[in-house]
Amino acid sequence: MKTKHTRGPWEIKIHDKGIYFTEVEVWHKNYSLLARMPDITSIWNSDKNEVVAKIQLELTIANAKVMAAGPELLDALRNLLFVCPAEFKHENPQTTEIARAAIKKATS
Repeated sequence: MKTKHTRGPWEIKIHDKGIYFTEVEVWHKNYSLLARMPDITSIWNSDKNEVVAKIQLELTIANAKVMAAGPELLDALRNLLFVCPAEFKHENPQTTEIARAAIKKATS
């Protein structure tokens, strides 16, 4: 199936600029920048609270990891539904619908 997104692999890059600012980006492994996460990790955006800034940075990194895994997750869902569609539909029809909805969300 033809895809409109940049094919994987994607990776994250973290530019640590101290407690005052950390930039998190999602890159295609061989090409270029795909996304830059907003500056929610800055201590200045965390009411100058280092604990809050650390929690926000962890959340931002986790979000970036999910984004970077996107192409592989999409391919895996497509392959699972192609290889064993009957098994999924028979065993757990809700799972099949969730998978189809996720594919549609990613490709529509």
